Amino acid sequence: MGSLASAHYALDRGNVYIAEMQEPPSSGHADALLAYYAICCGRSPVVLPLAAIECVSALASQSRERYLFLGADLGIVNEPALREQVIGKEYLNLHALLLDRTWHGARTWYCQPGDAELATYLVAGSVVPLAAIEVIGKILEQGQAYRSLAIMEAASYLTAPAAAKLIPAMLASTSYFPALLQVCPRHIDFSALHSGVAQQWRAVLEQTWNNYRTQSVFDCFYRCVAEYSASVGDWGLAKQCIESGLQLHGDNPVDLVFLARCESASGDLNRAHDLLLQAVALAPCDTNALSELEAIKRRLADVGRLPVDPGRRDPSGVLVLEALHMDHAPALLRQYRDRGIAAMAGLPELQTLAQVRQWIRSQRLTGGLAAQAIIHRRWGLVGMVFLRRSGRNAYFYFWAGCDFQGCGYASNAARLLFEMAKEAGVHSVYTSVREGNYRSRRALDSLGFTAMEVCIEEDQRLLFMHKSLVPGVTREEVAEWQLQTLCREIAAPFRFASAPAVLQSSCALERFESARKEEDMSV
Repeated sequence: MGSLASAHYALDRGNVYIAEMQEPPSSGHADALLAYYAICCGRSPVVLPLAAIECVSALASQSRERYLFLGADLGIVNEPALREQVIGKEYLNLHALLLDRTWHGARTWYCQPGDAELATYLVAGSVVPLAAIEVIGKILEQGQAYRSLAIMEAASYLTAPAAAKLIPAMLASTSYFPALLQVCPRHIDFSALHSGVAQQWRAVLEQTWNNYRTQSVFDCFYRCVAEYSASVGDWGLAKQCIESGLQLHGDNPVDLVFLARCESASGDLNRAHDLLLQAVALAPCDTNALSELEAIKRRLADVGRLPVDPGRRDPSGVLVLEALHMDHAPALLRQYRDRGIAAMAGLPELQTLAQVRQWIRSQRLTGGLAAQAIIHRRWGLVGMVFLRRSGRNAYFYFWAGCDFQGCGYASNAARLLFEMAKEAGVHSVYTSVREGNYRSRRALDSLGFTAMEVCIEEDQRLLFMHKSLVPGVTREEVAEWQLQTLCREIAAPFRFASAPAVLQSSCALERFESARKEEDMSV
């Protein structure tokens, strides 16, 4: 099932459909599949393997319903995976084939033990006994083709690209045998891999590390897991591994420098600085430690020049806001890979590291609260929040990274940003959101934003919202005028359909001037 003719697959790879919300019909055709995914995933684009479905239907008919299809992939039944499928165009969407056959009366079975593990699909004709399906499913779910040692021997022959894709599944099949990881290539380029593979690595690395028992003899395993973890963005696990090594084997410049990098990537520049000082004290001529220390000193000096409190953390201590910096570029590019982020947030598409660095350079010119990276103590950069300020008003926008949408990190970071803005003298915050971006609209509602009856000429589906940081300061009569004035002052590309209502009559103008005077006197 997973090896259908590539010609059939290629027919559908270029076709992207946008599904509208509706109840799923009972028949198994394209409309039914689109409706199903619409309910699961909102307005995510979905590629349907229509030619493959036609091919499978023909085979089922010719075999008189005596057939058995097996397939496996990373699973694409959630929103981020569906978006990745459209961008990368790597998958046949076996799940859609399974649904189609189910609607046609076939016997089906599906198993994915965890989000980071392989999904296995089984489809059999309606005349195949149900008991046979159950037995085959149990074998697929629990059976292991090889013993752990045999799999470990096979892994030792893998090239780095092959190991990057296969090792997570091999570790899972051996119940996360630590020795298997030790025979893998140490230097794997994770940047070119599909995000689903990185998620698989994050899941299996933690479980493999939990199965490892530290040795008094130095075996480098903790460094191996730490390097892999850092490569896939799990800075928390990387720190845990290195700290265990330091505790067992004592301080050494190699581990101290690596731990400092992890702390820097996960929001603790001060601890990174202290660790590098220790490394230099142990090895004064270590050029790597010296260069890292100088970089951290420049970074701390840069942060100290900001007009706001740097490194502000949320009450839980999990998130910290950092002024956008060039060091954030690689992680930003990885989390920004979903083109839907740019479209929904009204930001430019950034597809290369050079483009990201140029964009960061342009954002840093404004300084202050303009652009803040959301840094998680375990996962590093998980999104961004922005505040373009002019006087006492500011324009807000935000986005969550591909791997962390729906986790609430962006909303919590926004609350932290608003506290900082209020302390800096901002009274009112404005924002806009696409009508169909329901997730962001729910987040903005929870943050206390209220809708405004304002529209722009070029996009009638762009909704504007307002939040007052100082209760009772900004009245409704003033908000629309403030929004239009703010957009002009920050050079926002909006052409409003009409002038503010407060300026359209003499009586309204008097009320407006009165409200403005009260606002000026309130602080």
